[in-house]
Amino acid sequence: MDIFKKYVETQFLLNIKGKNYKARLKPVFYKYFVDTCKEAIFDISAKTLVYLINECRQELIGNSAYDRYDYFNDILVKSQYQAYIMDRFPVLKSKIERAIIDRFSFCVDVQEHLNNDIEELRKNLEF
Repeated sequence: MDIFKKYVETQFLLNIKGKNYKARLKPVFYKYFVDTCKEAIFDISAKTLVYLINECRQELIGNSAYDRYDYFNDILVKSQYQAYIMDRFPVLKSKIERAIIDRFSFCVDVQEHLNNDIEELRKNLEF
C-alpha cells in the first residue's frame, strides 16, 4: 500500500538531519527502509483509514469495494488529503513519524556497522 509513500518521501524525510537522506543510505538499505516504513505505516494507520473510507463512503466512485478503495487511494496520493489526515489525527502523525525515525536510524546504524566491520566479516567468513 503506497498511500503514505509520498508523505514519507516529501513531507517528513526532508526534515531529517542532513537533508540528503537518500545519499546516507545505500540502495539496498534505502529499499529496506521504504518497505518497512510502508508496512509500519499501514499497521499504524489501518484502523484510521478504514474509518475515513467509511466516513466518505458516499463520495467514493466505483462498482465494488475494491474500486472504491482504489479511488480513495488515488485521492490520498494525488491530493492534499494526507496533510488533512495528519492535522486531524495528530497522534497518528506522531506515531508515523516515530516509526520512520526509528527505521531510518536502524538502517543508518546497520549500514555504518557493516561499513566499519566489513574487513573483519570478510576475514571471518572467508570472502
